[in-house]
Amino acid sequence: MKPLFYTLVSLLLLTLLGCGNEKKAQEAEQVQLRSELMAAHDEVMPMMGELTSLAGQLKQILQADSTLAADVRAQMETAVAQMTEAEEGMMDWMANFKQPESLRAEMDHKAIMAYLSQEKEKISEVGVQIKSGIETGKTLVAATGK
Repeated sequence: MKPLFYTLVSLLLLTLLGCGNEKKAQEAEQVQLRSELMAAHDEVMPMMGELTSLAGQLKQILQADSTLAADVRAQMETAVAQMTEAEEGMMDWMANFKQPESLRAEMDHKAIMAYLSQEKEKISEVGVQIKSGIETGKTLVAATGK
């Protein structure tokens, strides 16, 4: 009877230890994905100043130069709107992003990974908007010669 008892206790302990290892592996996977999405954020966050500056320059040109051709004015207004949208996208993303640790009480591993994947996609899209806005802004400012 005692060997059976020790065997059952040993199996129970191994199961509990295995669950702990699985949980640690899942948390490590979550941390890795979070690191990847934060790398995408950290790449484009420093560009926010340049984006804001270019949008400001375009706004000044729009206000100061009443001789701009209608199509150029429309391009600038569209660019400013897109730049503003990119900036707001970054601010919204940062305000709404939840760390994996705060989700573990209410979500399982699969749901957390899905959430982090969605957030990685969102911040990547924001990055594309920021880079595009900077490129467009530089081109338009250079075209006006100001």
